[in-house]
Amino acid sequence: MRERVTVRMTNEMLSRLDAWIAAQPHYISRQELVRRCVEFALNSERGPLTLPSPRVGCHDTNPTTQ
Repeated sequence: MRERVTVRMTNEMLSRLDAWIAAQPHYISRQELVRRCVEFALNSERGPLTLPSPRVGCHDTNPTTQ
């Protein structure tokens, strides 16, 4: 069973997603792109995914300003 997850993104993030989608030879939805990105990150050969702390990187595009 699939569960719904709601994600908020900045306009910049959405623009970057849309630009990547536009560069593809076949259409892919934003939802599918996000699913693929998550799957890629979780299966990375670099080892376990290490996320920045919630205070850095999640909402601030320039963590050096904190």
